[in-house]
Amino acid sequence: MKTNNSIENNTNNKLTINDYAKKMAHLNGCDKYAHLLNRKIYSYLRSAEYITFCESTYTNITTDKGFFAGLIQEPRIDSYGRHYNAILLSEKAMNEIAPLIMNFKEAIDRENGGLYFTSAEKKAMAQGTFQGRHIKFKRLFAKHFFTDDEIRQLLNGENITISSVRGDETVHYTGHIQALQNDAGYTYYRFVPDFSDDYVA
Repeated sequence: MKTNNSIENNTNNKLTINDYAKKMAHLNGCDKYAHLLNRKIYSYLRSAEYITFCESTYTNITTDKGFFAGLIQEPRIDSYGRHYNAILLSEKAMNEIAPLIMNFKEAIDRENGGLYFTSAEKKAMAQGTFQGRHIKFKRLFAKHFFTDDEIRQLLNGENITISSVRGDETVHYTGHIQALQNDAGYTYYRFVPDFSDDYVA
């Protein structure tokens, strides 16, 4: 195992946060969400007080905590001749934020409760025969997109457990499809988790 000093002094592996986010998004097959991963990393570094924003220079500054965590601050000049601080991640810093990458991968994996859906997916309806009646219900629940197997189980009247993502945490819901009525007396169907007041065992 490398020591902290050997990692900090190894500048060959350092990457800017933006480049690192692009690289990790690509490796996880989600290139189009690289900007969201970039934002997530910056948010984590700020909450951990590893970087702070300097209003006078309008740029990020690495704190002492950030320096010891393996962040590298490098002065640069953009294409307009403006000075700014590029925050680079050493191998040590990359190792610390690795769990963020894992959570991010889960967040965009449909089987683990995707966070990002197209407008068509948000409107998608599952349908089939339930208790002798042809019904429809929303295919998206709490950032979880029901798979074909899950829909089959639900239409069979089974209770299922699904996974979703809330912030950086994976959460689980157990429930089934149930008939409900709105204020106008219209009957509709949806997935009802077992902790809901509407749940009927």
